[in-house]
This record gives sequence, C-alpha cells and structure tokens, in this order.
Amino acid sequence: MTKKIKTSSPKRLYWIDNAKALGIIAVFYGHIIEKVFLTSGSVAYLQFKLIYSFHMPLFFILAGYIAKQPGLDFHSFIKDKFLSRILPFVFFNILIIPIYLATDVMMQKQIEPQQLIFAAMQLIRGFPSFNFVTWFLVCLFTVEVLHFIVSSYLNGNKKKYVFFIILFYILGWVISREKSYVVNMLQFGEFWYVYEAFVAYSFYLVGKLIFVAKLDSKMTNKFVSILVLLISLILLVGTFDLNSGPFSNTPQQVVLVAAGIYGNPFFFPLTAIAGSIFIIIFSRMIGSISLFDFLGRNTLILMGLNGFYYHFINTCFINYSIKFISGSEFSIFLLCAVLTCISLILCVPFILLLERYLPQLTGNPKVAGPILPMLYK
Repeated sequence: MTKKIKTSSPKRLYWIDNAKALGIIAVFYGHIIEKVFLTSGSVAYLQFKLIYSFHMPLFFILAGYIAKQPGLDFHSFIKDKFLSRILPFVFFNILIIPIYLATDVMMQKQIEPQQLIFAAMQLIRGFPSFNFVTWFLVCLFTVEVLHFIVSSYLNGNKKKYVFFIILFYILGWVISREKSYVVNMLQFGEFWYVYEAFVAYSFYLVGKLIFVAKLDSKMTNKFVSILVLLISLILLVGTFDLNSGPFSNTPQQVVLVAAGIYGNPFFFPLTAIAGSIFIIIFSRMIGSISLFDFLGRNTLILMGLNGFYYHFINTCFINYSIKFISGSEFSIFLLCAVLTCISLILCVPFILLLERYLPQLTGNPKVAGPILPMLYK
C-alpha cells in the first residue's frame, strides 16, 4: 500500500487542477489536430494554430503561480527539482523505448543499435529523443533553476516582476531569432532548453505576478469575471491568426514553444496571455469537477503517456477515421474531440498503475510505494 508523507504544502486549489486539466486536454487535442493538418492540409490549420498559440504558455504560467519561494539551500532545491522533473523525463523516455524497438523489428526486420545509443546519449543533453512531449519537464527544470537565481532580486516587488517579465521575454525572443549567432558567440549549443527557457521564464513570472499581486482574488465578482472572460476570449480568437511571423524554419505559421518559434513579438504574448487568462477565469467559474480534479492531479503522467500517442498512435487514429467524416472544420473538430476523449480514457488504467506502484518516478519522490522507497524527504 502506498504511504503518503504529510507535508506542510497548502491545500490544492480546485481551479488550478481545472486549468491544468483543460491544458492537458488541449495538448492531446493539439497533437491530434496537428496530425490532421499534416495529413489533410489547410482545413485543420486554424484549429492547429489556435491551440498552439497558448497551451504551453498556460502551463508555465500555472507553474509560476503555484511555485513556492526557493529556499537558500541550492543542493536541496536541485535534488527536489531533479527528482520531480528530470527523473520522470528519463522514465517516460525509457518507457517508450520498447515500442521503438518493436517498430524497428516490424518495419526494418532489425534493430539499429547505433541510433539507439545516440538517441539515449541525447537524453543527457536534455533532448527527449524517444518521447518528445516530455520536453516541457526539462524546460521547466531549467526555468526553475533560473528562478532560483533571479528570485532574490524580486523580493515580492510587483514592478520588478513586470520589469523581468519584459526583460526575459525580449531576450528570449531575440535569442530565438538569432540563435545561430548566439550559439556561435557563446560556443554553447542546445542544452536542456536553455535558450527556450528565457521566454518560458517570462510566462512563469506572469504566474508569479498573478500570485504576488493577488490578481486572481480580484475575480470573485461574477460580473468582472464574465467581462474579463469575454475580453480574453475576444483577444484570443481575434489575434491568434494575426501572428503571421516572422516564423523561422517552419513552413506553417504556428507557434512552437519547444523549438523557440514564436512569430510576431507582439501578437504571440498577447494571444498566449489572453488564452491563458480565459482558461484560468473559466476554471474558477465552473467550480470543482471530479474529472478535472483527476486530470489536473495527473498532468505529468498524462504528458508522459501522450508521447505514445504523439509518436505512434495518433497517425493510425487519423488514417483510419478521417475517411468517415466530411472534411469540414466542424467534422474535424468532432473527430479530434472524440479521439481526444478516447485517448484520455485509455490512459486511466496506466495512470492508476503508475500512481500506485511507481509514484516516485512520476513526479512524487516524497511518496513511499510498494516497489520503491521514498526518494526525498
């Protein structure tokens, strides 16, 4: 039986779990609609672009909001973050390797050991060779290390938060545009999403600012909440397609946070923050929902499991089912919604198994389980 260690952590906020649940649903849906776009072309483009315009910034904003103030002990901080971020990253990449091996055997009748070793070595650089969806865990780890360094200069000062949000966003956007020059100048290549972490950290600080300024508590008035909800929705829908570039190294004009591709320096953050605020306000308004509570508590596991769909299953789903729909935007929406629901339902037994038997490898190192002991007190 799994034993949970009592801690002084605050009670979970229902709306955080709601927002994380909606975010992970967007991840599943986004990866399916991406496959539809690559298969069927432009009819799925707007849905693909809309989802990708805000769903990952939302997760960084939520991570910033719930983050505790880093202590002075860097060793304890790194150990905690490594076990709760990097260990699950490694676990979910290793977990998917047998599928790659089976695929190689079926498709090529042989296993390529050199490619396998090279891909495994890439994990040391923080690149998710086997399970790309887990890039977020590595980038979040780097963002949290960055915050450990910067947090001592913030001291809860709202003006400083605004300053650093703008500073890191500008630095991150410029780096993304001139990455080859920056890499050559610094002689420091792609490593643990260091370059992408600058923009990600700006969104993380937006979450911290919401917490420090208690902006969320000002949304208790129903009229104000509805007004902000509508304004954020209008901004999201009205501006996401205005982000038409500059997009480098990608034929589609779509935001790819993992690749450091953001597009327009003004419309990207506007749309990303508008979409995130819409999800946050909506999450507060709908109250506690058991399903969202379950999904929100298990977003890390769901991200890891989504890699199986992203790499192997979604294409099969689409190739089989797309012939049964008319091909209109609405029919594609219904198809992707159904496939998203099926994908999440199929994840449930694996979530329950991992929660019970391997919680230490899926983001809960302070829990003792039936197979492994508690990894960190």
